[in-house]
Amino acid sequence: MARPLALLTAVALALVVVGCGDDGSESVLHKDAVRACLAEHGLGRYSGTGATGYAPLYLREPPDFTAYAEDGASVDVIVQGSTEKAQLTGADIRAALQGLPGGGDAEVIVGRNVVAVFASAPSDDARQAVEDCLD
Repeated sequence: MARPLALLTAVALALVVVGCGDDGSESVLHKDAVRACLAEHGLGRYSGTGATGYAPLYLREPPDFTAYAEDGASVDVIVQGSTEKAQLTGADIRAALQGLPGGGDAEVIVGRNVVAVFASAPSDDARQAVEDCLD
């Protein structure tokens, strides 16, 4: 029990550090643009935050939105202020997921300043849609 608590504490501290610093980036994506692109690629039907159940891992802020593929796969989308913040957030979430039951089935995709977290392994089409929108 102490190990998961230590892991979550480490993630929380890392996210606080990520929150500090420069928000500047040469090519950031905006939430509305990501949402529109995902919808064009078949990932629509949005909900409030944290639908995948992994939202507690994001600690500093909840996902900006959750989108659903036609096959029911869900993806939490976190839009950061810079590419560097997204990369660090993605790495922190990946590390935290490895310590959770079922977390190994989740998939984290980072592109530009956006982190996408699938609750379980997505279909090839859903994965490609997210990768295309974050490219």
